[in-house]
Amino acid sequence: MPPAKRPLLAPAPPRALIAQAAHASFAAHIAKYQSELETRRKGFQEANAAGRSAENHAALALHRRHNGDPDGASAALAAAAQSLSVAQKWVAEQTSDAAGQEQDGGFFSGASQNIVSAQAFESFLATGALGPRPAPTACTDEEWLGGLISASHEIGRYASNAATAGDTASVRASAAVVAALHEEMEAFDFRNGGLRRSFDSLKYVVRRLEDTLYELSLFPPADAASDAGAVPADAAPADAAQLLDVEALEAARQAYAALDAAREALIKRCREPQKLSKQAIFALQRGDGKGARKQLGAAATLCRAVLDEDIAAAPSLRSQGCVHSMLEEYAEAALFAAWLGEATEGAAGGGGAAGGAAPAAARVLLLRGDDALLGGALTPSEYLGGVCDLVGEMGRFAVRRATERDASAVREALASAVAVQAALLALGDALPRAAGKKLDALRTSVRKLEQLLYELSLVQRSGRTRAAPEPVPEPGGGAADAAMADA
Repeated sequence: MPPAKRPLLAPAPPRALIAQAAHASFAAHIAKYQSELETRRKGFQEANAAGRSAENHAALALHRRHNGDPDGASAALAAAAQSLSVAQKWVAEQTSDAAGQEQDGGFFSGASQNIVSAQAFESFLATGALGPRPAPTACTDEEWLGGLISASHEIGRYASNAATAGDTASVRASAAVVAALHEEMEAFDFRNGGLRRSFDSLKYVVRRLEDTLYELSLFPPADAASDAGAVPADAAPADAAQLLDVEALEAARQAYAALDAAREALIKRCREPQKLSKQAIFALQRGDGKGARKQLGAAATLCRAVLDEDIAAAPSLRSQGCVHSMLEEYAEAALFAAWLGEATEGAAGGGGAAGGAAPAAARVLLLRGDDALLGGALTPSEYLGGVCDLVGEMGRFAVRRATERDASAVREALASAVAVQAALLALGDALPRAAGKKLDALRTSVRKLEQLLYELSLVQRSGRTRAAPEPVPEPGGGAADAAMADA
């Protein structure tokens, strides 16, 4: 007779290690603009689809034009322009607030460049010139320049087919306009990037057209009528102003140089507030609240100066990585200071603290739009990125308190970390992509805090506890502290 099976014992349900009521306002804040982020994401998806449609129609227009279908090419080009206007309208609507600056319109640059390329190629076939610059609302300077370079490749392809038919005149016209564009664009000082790589490819088109003309001169067409009415080979070359919009190119060159100089200056200006924010975090971890408040106040003033001066003068620089890094680092420092209950000096532009100095037990998670977070200047990605990084600082704080057997402080850190994790997971697909990349690190930090609390519970059961947690010593100004402050 087989032995009787022991009945399974159902485990107890998970116990809540912490209470979430303390961070209810933070959870409600995230939920409040979740619908805003979802609406913006839906709008982006629709605009992105319109951008892809514009890019496909522009490619179709070029294909049809190369294959002798001007009417079909014109219809495809009109459809491309219509689709792009839908995408560009959405981008323009997003620039009204900081949240909209998550998308800078760069997603549709390819479509815009393709349309410029098709339009310039059409102009070349009709007049022998690349035509005037489109309106600034239709494309940016970089998109226009990139489109002209792309059109040169199309002209090179056209010239190759013309050479096959023995049409030397068309090849000569192609070589003239591409060489003129290359010469004018050599005056630009392109920094490393996509436009620089595109420009570097232009010289190969010039060289190929020169080689084609040389080869045709060695083997002239059997039918001399193919060159009837052509400009003589020894005639003076056409002036660049006849082939290109030289004035617009010069204006674009000056604007590009000015923007590049502003970008370099911006990178330098962003370093100091970012460094001060890092130093404020180090000071807070050492217990130097006074020093941290001073550094954080100075960082806030410099951040506002960057936004009010550099970004106001050149709004396109708002999407630069140095600005995102500066504001995210400042957000992390301000959030950590508020969570520790430290008021900031001058964080609101010269005056108040962010809600005053909270008691140490009241662990506050600042909400986006708070004065201590520069009002509404932060994008959702910068704010949520700072919140994610805050959890890492909570973990370091908890480790220091755990050495003093302060289980209550560790539990508070875990409660805040879990509140952050819950809020970000609740956002789902609406979570900005940059913040979403930090979810794995956030999950690891929460798990480490849970493990830390478990280890403290073992210490308490062993009876090796202190009567009361020892206070964290104030910094003594030693070499280690000085080295950390200068980091």
